[in-house]
Amino acid sequence: MKILITGASSGIGEHLALEYAKGNNELFLTGRNLDRLDKVAKKVEEAGSSAKTFISNVCDKQGMSDMIENIGELDIVIANAGISTGTLATNDASEEKSRQVLDTNIWGVINTIYPAIKIMKKQKRGQIVLISSMASFKGLGGASAYCASKACIRVLGESLHLDLSKYGIKVNIVCPGWIKSALTDKNNFKMPLIMETDMAAKLIIKKLEKNQILIKFPLRIYWVVRFLEFLPIRLSSFILGMLPEK
Repeated sequence: MKILITGASSGIGEHLALEYAKGNNELFLTGRNLDRLDKVAKKVEEAGSSAKTFISNVCDKQGMSDMIENIGELDIVIANAGISTGTLATNDASEEKSRQVLDTNIWGVINTIYPAIKIMKKQKRGQIVLISSMASFKGLGGASAYCASKACIRVLGESLHLDLSKYGIKVNIVCPGWIKSALTDKNNFKMPLIMETDMAAKLIIKKLEKNQILIKFPLRIYWVVRFLEFLPIRLSSFILGMLPEK
């Protein structure tokens, strides 16, 4: 299969690449750090698959479109590239930081998937994978832009699933809890049920192979978040306000 993964130089993107490398696939890996990308590509090739790397900025609409059109036929596109606001609520509240998060996490995904959808419509097959978050279900203190961006991607995926099924295109939305990565390494608070990145990648691929539309884990956090979502907002805000600041 021909698989494109954005944000593949570290974290879940890297480990998804390494898992797919075991299947003799053709991987196209994008990221902002050439050295790290090359290291991932080397591991992919050692596992028996081929890898091509691209230094890319997902916020560059034309650049992403040109890159994907040049790749051509694609079986799977994983829109994984994303950023968070770090650990201080004051950073999240700043306009500049919020714009960076929203641009990358929303427009970066849109710039990735729409050129691929154009190709997949012609193929009449393909799979679009959107990496959202458990944070997409409830606004959390110190993460307003991040939660908003991930909620946008989750709902976008739900609508695209309806719109693209008639073209033979699968759409899957991944909503993980905390996964050990460069993003979570910045956090200075306790992260319940944090999962090792390689285990998360294995679980995601297993669910994608079954074409599970909404992939959420761990389930214990999912049900807690959904419970908070359906409480009156004053009550859920009171409960969340007792948590330590991000």
